Amino acid sequence: MNNYYSLIYLSKHLKHKCVGAKYTYGYSPHKNVWEGFFENDGPAFRIVFSADSRETAIFTDDYRNPKKSNVTTFFDVLKGNLIEDVTLAEGDRWLTLRFKSGDELLFQMFGNTPNIFHISDTSILESFKAPEQHEGHDKPTPR
Repeated sequence: MNNYYSLIYLSKHLKHKCVGAKYTYGYSPHKNVWEGFFENDGPAFRIVFSADSRETAIFTDDYRNPKKSNVTTFFDVLKGNLIEDVTLAEGDRWLTLRFKSGDELLFQMFGNTPNIFHISDTSILESFKAPEQHEGHDKPTPR
């Protein structure tokens, strides 16, 4: 997903679908893929993110029972938090899910190292990929 203009429309779709939804669970079923599970007034759904630089993608999908074994969980501290807003950085490919608690999931949708960062205040609390390189550092900023 390296096209900013596609992300404009995708961010509008995500905003419509996600605002008011509660984060319930996030895990990686296999390398470079994160699935986040959400509940709202309608049917439960998931957001799937591919962090493979050759096929970076993010989309919503119907709820499917998550795998129970041989998975790595992510962003557990966000469990139960409601999404308050979905934004796309102006002129750049940073997609943000902002939670009522003030925390954010920041999706880096470009380059050789697509990633997801859990931001609390102004620093990275948790990183989907390469946590040793990112956790504890300041929140990345758009160009």
